[in-house]
Amino acid sequence: MLSQYVQLKSSNNKFLSIQNGILSCDKTEKDCDIFIMKYEGRYVTFQTKAGKYLSATINGTIEAGKDKIGGTERFEIEWLDDEWFVLKLNNGNYISVQKDGKIDINQKNIEENEKFKLIVKSVESLIEFLRF
Repeated sequence: MLSQYVQLKSSNNKFLSIQNGILSCDKTEKDCDIFIMKYEGRYVTFQTKAGKYLSATINGTIEAGKDKIGGTERFEIEWLDDEWFVLKLNNGNYISVQKDGKIDINQKNIEENEKFKLIVKSVESLIEFLRF
């Protein structure tokens, strides 16, 4: 599985970060978290520096607390153009950023608040990937 170290920037020009175990979007590039994004076909997962996976919860948030990958840790990536994409949950909803930076996972349609940009920090080398 190929990985990249990434930051995610929303259409509000803020970056995703983990605060008290919950994902929010109100940081600058300097203050935000870097995630390990792993590709699984058309799906991606995001792992924190602590080794935990981002996961959609039943209370409508994205938390960073899972040790293993299951259905709620996989996000379908849908590219809108060369820059922007959306993240779709396994229930068909999209991840959305509210005006206060909180994350909403109940959005049914793609609008401006659902758009993200990928800022690639580095790509795992083939040697690391193959574990030689």
